[in-house]
Amino acid sequence: MIKKQDLIENNYYINTKYGIGQYKRKETFNNKIQYCFLYAQGTHYYADEEHLNEFYRYNYIGNNTPKLDSIRNKNSWKKRKNKSIVEAKKQANELLQIYKNRSNQEGFKFSKDTCLQKQFESSISFELSSGQKRCINEIKLDMESNRTMDRLLCGDVGYGKTELAMRAAFKAIQDHKQVIILTPSKILSGQHYSDFKDRFKNYDVKIALLTSQRNKKRTQLLQEIELGEIDIIIGTQNVLSYNIHYKDLGLMVIDEEHKFGVSTKDKIKKISSNIDILSMTGTPIPRTLNLTKLNIRNVSIIDTPPLNKKAPITESYSWNDNKIKFVINRELKRGGQIFVVDNNIKELYILKDKIETLVPNIKIAIVHGKMKADDIDNIMLDVLDKKYDLILASTVIEVGITVKNANTMIIFNAQNMGLAQLHQLRGRVGRSNNNIESYCILTYSNDKILDPIAKERLQIMCKNSCLGSGFKISERDAEIRGFGEIIGTNQSGHIANGIGMDYYIDILGECIKGIS
Repeated sequence: MIKKQDLIENNYYINTKYGIGQYKRKETFNNKIQYCFLYAQGTHYYADEEHLNEFYRYNYIGNNTPKLDSIRNKNSWKKRKNKSIVEAKKQANELLQIYKNRSNQEGFKFSKDTCLQKQFESSISFELSSGQKRCINEIKLDMESNRTMDRLLCGDVGYGKTELAMRAAFKAIQDHKQVIILTPSKILSGQHYSDFKDRFKNYDVKIALLTSQRNKKRTQLLQEIELGEIDIIIGTQNVLSYNIHYKDLGLMVIDEEHKFGVSTKDKIKKISSNIDILSMTGTPIPRTLNLTKLNIRNVSIIDTPPLNKKAPITESYSWNDNKIKFVINRELKRGGQIFVVDNNIKELYILKDKIETLVPNIKIAIVHGKMKADDIDNIMLDVLDKKYDLILASTVIEVGITVKNANTMIIFNAQNMGLAQLHQLRGRVGRSNNNIESYCILTYSNDKILDPIAKERLQIMCKNSCLGSGFKISERDAEIRGFGEIIGTNQSGHIANGIGMDYYIDILGECIKGIS
């Protein structure tokens, strides 16, 4: 439902009785304010403020301007609305069955915090933000209950989700439970392995990185996992393999949940029926957003940034040699490093030649997904040692790489990437927590004419550059791509039937209330 301050001239809105209308203006009749909406055949509907609760936002994609409904002939609107109510009732039943089954599943009741837990948590050199404190308390309450936890931890890039995951893992280990850290990429697995080893180094906690490589070392590691000699197992979907037997699994942390496909999620379901699940994301997928709006899935949002953290300044323009040269030199002059991202691997080497022409003597490293994992790791270690000035990479660096000295990113062909992906990439810079100004430049070929949707994506990124904008960007990404089904594998679908996401969610919520 909307309020008067939500009305924007010429935007489209759904009325529960009449369907799609376009807001035109505010008028006064007999000293009473009326809000004018245009409908088909040039007819107008005037609503006073108390009747604005009959309206909802209507989001549409790109230039596909919606067709106005007719006030005189409401058959088309009624048909669409009734179809959505039938669909909502069906999905309400399915959702309740899925999530009630899990919430009613009796799980392990973890103990209250031990003295060692408190010591572990106080050993960091920084203070948690208020948002982090609230979220870890919510996670612990779930773990200490006798119901299995299924909680989503949503926090923008660099907001400290990993520290909370470490605390949850330590809590599980205190009750002699094993913990899985599931990641979507080898790079992120390696990053987590390094971070966890460093964070837990003063405690008797055994951590292993599980890779897909078949060798004697892996065979031995699987035996140690089965015997319960490994406390934390970090890896990609290898950790879900049928030939891995955990002695006493208690917690699974799923990092960047939106990156996993349906097959991986099916494996997660099989292994996680009675263990606690903590999923983490900076940019939740449409289905997750909808489940949180309906209060079906528990969500904790870190809504406060770490101290001394500044959001990257985001700009977008066509590639210009002089501008790019200025941006690179600006970073080099202050002793920083630069990311240049292009998801076309063939173009990386062309870009390398171009940048070396613009900035002679610059030291450039190339990283992409077709390289061997060991080669990537070795290059990134050299990057961290500041042996390179610029990292030229594909989107393989989207998650997991933390180069605190890198405070400028240039993304080539940014118009080809989704909002969530652009936001994740942007989160690779500005991670030093030293109040350093960082920059993200979204570029496209100077001979390229952007289509309306691509242009809108880049504008959204520039407008939503403040700290904590990940959730807002996810919603806008969902609106552009279509919200699709709330459950199932299809992310595009019946919301495009002409009733709008906001109204559908309200209908679905009412159906759920009626059933539960």
